[in-house]
Amino acid sequence: MAVWTAGALEYLESHLSRLEKRQVGPLSSAGREALRQRLVQSVESSVHAEEITREHLLQALVEMEIAAPVPPPAQPVSEEAALAGHVPAPPPLPPQQVRVLSGPRKFPAAPASSGFSQGCVIALILGAVALGLVMITGLLAAMLLPALARGREAARRASCQNNLKQIGLIARMYAEENSKFPSLSPDRGTLMMSAQQVYPEFATDPGIFVCPSSGIEGEGAEQIDDDSYVYFSHALPDEDSGLAFVEAYKTKTLDALDEDLQVNLPGSGPDAYSPETLHRLTNTTAANMTEQGMDMDPAELPLVLEWTGVHVPDGNNVLYLDGHVEYLEHYEDEFPNSETFIEALWSIDR
Repeated sequence: MAVWTAGALEYLESHLSRLEKRQVGPLSSAGREALRQRLVQSVESSVHAEEITREHLLQALVEMEIAAPVPPPAQPVSEEAALAGHVPAPPPLPPQQVRVLSGPRKFPAAPASSGFSQGCVIALILGAVALGLVMITGLLAAMLLPALARGREAARRASCQNNLKQIGLIARMYAEENSKFPSLSPDRGTLMMSAQQVYPEFATDPGIFVCPSSGIEGEGAEQIDDDSYVYFSHALPDEDSGLAFVEAYKTKTLDALDEDLQVNLPGSGPDAYSPETLHRLTNTTAANMTEQGMDMDPAELPLVLEWTGVHVPDGNNVLYLDGHVEYLEHYEDEFPNSETFIEALWSIDR
């Protein structure tokens, strides 16, 4: 008779318990002993060894196809059948259902990953949405910013026109008290009315002499001479008189410029020039030019001209002697915004 190890006996008892629960049903002590002897005889007949170990027992049970983990339910065996040794063998199972109890338990392999987790997909979607929002925002900005810029420039141009109207009122108030319009600035090259004559008595806010689109900054009287505007102290009805005034400004003294100017204008005389008088603007000149023998319309005589190239589109505001303001496109043929006259103004050593 073979000798059984403690491990083999322990596993044999546990296997009997499983058979009792899953196949044969509850047994009495005598029936359990009969089933035990039956299994011992079967194992010893299949294992030819003097010592039966746990591994021998497992191998014998596998060969006998008794070690299935989940066998189909069998009919209960009566106690008499168990005593007689008639234990029905379970039907054979497909190979993939037989589990060898001696080896480690195997778990099904995890399905292969597709490379992207759910979090990655969500991140990609959110990134695409964010990119779309950025593109839409850029398109809207590209469409709206030019319109906003034009709106701001239109507001600055209107503010500039309001500045010119106030400058015209200052010049008229000065003329009412001093018989003449303000003199030219003693700062040669700054073709503007004298700051000493109008500030601060008449021009309480010198900031009106600065065009909002020029970007020039200053304080006090220096804002009057900031080169935003050009002031004409004489009646200039056309381009020829304007060019003559520029030449006189370059060559004559300030005292001479404060009176009527005798100039030569293009004409049909022997020297192709004819003497003319550029009348100094006075309170009576502006009030009634016809009575003084001057065939001129105050609505056509420029008093203050804005330097070109400040506003968009390229153009400038012009204040006329009658007090109205017009916006003229750059280098129009019309005086005082003609190309020839603008270039003559730029030729002044400023």
